[in-house]
Amino acid sequence: MSGTTLHVVLDTLQIYQELSETLGQPAAQKIASLLGVMYRDLQQTVTKDDFRELKQTVSDLASAQQRTEVRLDALTERVDALAAAQQRTEQRVEELAAAQQRTEQRVEELAAAQQRTEQRVEELAAAQQRTEQRVEELAAAQQRTEQRVEELAAAQQRTEQRVGELAVAQQRTEQRVEELAVALQQTQEAMKAGFLEVEQRFALVDRRFDAIEQRFALVDRRFDAVEQRFALVDRRFDVIERRLELLDRRFGVLGSRWGDGAEEAFRQGLLEMVRDLGYTVEHYQGQDPDGFINYTPRSFDLDVLVRDGEVVVAEIKSNASGADVAEFHRCVQLYERQTGRRATKRVLVAVTIQAMAITRAQELGIIVATGFETLEPPTVGVEVTRLCRRPVPRSTI
Repeated sequence: MSGTTLHVVLDTLQIYQELSETLGQPAAQKIASLLGVMYRDLQQTVTKDDFRELKQTVSDLASAQQRTEVRLDALTERVDALAAAQQRTEQRVEELAAAQQRTEQRVEELAAAQQRTEQRVEELAAAQQRTEQRVEELAAAQQRTEQRVEELAAAQQRTEQRVGELAVAQQRTEQRVEELAVALQQTQEAMKAGFLEVEQRFALVDRRFDAIEQRFALVDRRFDAVEQRFALVDRRFDVIERRLELLDRRFGVLGSRWGDGAEEAFRQGLLEMVRDLGYTVEHYQGQDPDGFINYTPRSFDLDVLVRDGEVVVAEIKSNASGADVAEFHRCVQLYERQTGRRATKRVLVAVTIQAMAITRAQELGIIVATGFETLEPPTVGVEVTRLCRRPVPRSTI
């Protein structure tokens, strides 16, 4: 029994080996197993019909095997096509994955750009808000400026009216001075005539000197009377001199008051205009304890205009002389020494200025702004004072 079983196993193994070369291992194993079962059944009962059935079965199996091989070849081709398609699909998937990665990276970049854009939009919105606020401030400043200009125009109109009144008063004063000059000339002519008469009388006295020695006492009395008359003339000269000095002082006070008022009005108007131009106006008040400016301790003040690092030191005067120019130059030097700031420009504004002062300002690098130029200061008052103080010669007595 054991020998028969071993033979059956050996036959099945041979069939399996032969079939596996053509049908493949699964089909060969299945067919070998089926033949083994059939062989065992045939050992028990084997008939011709069974054999024919077995032959038919084997033929069917061979046909099925042939069809299976054809189907397997088709499946193999299909599998190869599917493998190639799978390979192309995997390659396309990898390309799509790379494209997806690039898309995601681009999306992240676009998201970052969108975030920066939104941030920039917020900054622009804030800037627009600040711009609108600044525009409102500028509009308000423009309104204040227009109001200030109207006030300055009204002040200018009042100043022009006041200047017209002062011009009329000046004209009346000049007319009065001319009248006083005519009166002074008439007085001088009268004095000359009086001196001529006195000299004639002295000549007569000289011619009669010998005849009146006996009447010396009378002559002495007459000399006393003449001396009294000379004293009276001297007193009258003193009165005229004092009146002329009083007139000079009044003219000086009138000119000083007019000059100070015009100077202050011009200063305030000019400073308001430079403020509108963006300058910061500083009124500097300093001390000169060492007498650097004019050799005596004193205080001094300057108008300082500052904008964007530029420092302009200005001095406004109604009338400027060479001494005023030199004093302004020393004041600026002392200001630079005390503050440590360098004056980029020095400007002297004067209604009238002497030609010598303009030359001195050019030498010192000072900018001069003026409306009138005078050649030299008048010296008529000095001559009049010198003439009034001329002593009377006593040798002709």
